[in-house]
Amino acid sequence: MADVQPFKGIRYSSQLARDLGRVLCPPYDIITPEQQGELLRRSPYNSVRLELGVDLPTDSPQDNRYTRAAALLEEWLGQDVLLPEKETAFYLLREEFSHMGRTRTRCSLLARVRLEEFSRRVVLPHEETSQGPKRDRLALLTATNANLSPIMGIYRDPSGATGDLLARVMSEAPLAHTDYGDTHIQLWAVTGKGAIGTIRDALRDAPIYLADGHHRYETALHYRGLQQSSGGVLDGDAGHNFVMMSLIEIKDPGLLVLPYHRVVRGLS
Repeated sequence: MADVQPFKGIRYSSQLARDLGRVLCPPYDIITPEQQGELLRRSPYNSVRLELGVDLPTDSPQDNRYTRAAALLEEWLGQDVLLPEKETAFYLLREEFSHMGRTRTRCSLLARVRLEEFSRRVVLPHEETSQGPKRDRLALLTATNANLSPIMGIYRDPSGATGDLLARVMSEAPLAHTDYGDTHIQLWAVTGKGAIGTIRDALRDAPIYLADGHHRYETALHYRGLQQSSGGVLDGDAGHNFVMMSLIEIKDPGLLVLPYHRVVRGLS
């Protein structure tokens, strides 16, 4: 069912990787204006400059936060601030955090996943979306032609093959590690035909449940359609046929489901 593939990622240079916490940012839709300002001050290379740039009074169709993000991405690549990987890989992300006085860990597998219409029941949504965020993300995706943040997905692997493999990967030294707030983060690259084949085979028959990123997923579908209408290949390996995902096994002990509190005021 799901076509889960490795990809050639783009990572910060080794100099910036010494303190990755200074250049990381949260997902765009939870960044407050105050936090945005703090992130901008934290580092001239903080990824919020790509993910959620600043609107200016002088913005125009030719010069706005989306076009500035695209120009900055190219500038960072040209200056070797960001470096493309030389070989394809899955990326294993391990996050250690505290919840209610207990230390937990969550493991995510970063991959590119072939886009599928929801009607095919390969990627399964659970929430409605609105047009505003999708217009915003489409403008950024169209300008940069890049996935800047992963969608969060959940899968089930009854065989346990991916869990066994990832445990072996984590026995080696990580490519990078940092602290971000109260979370300790480690990153590994999963390469080699055997390891890649194990992951692809284990996830091939597993549907993927969207946990977070519905707007970005629907935006990626729209972007694929735009590329197809302009001559792109629907079933090829071109990047627009895929979206970057952070995949978590459903039995991962760090996968928490917490209440979503709302208050309704002004009732009679």
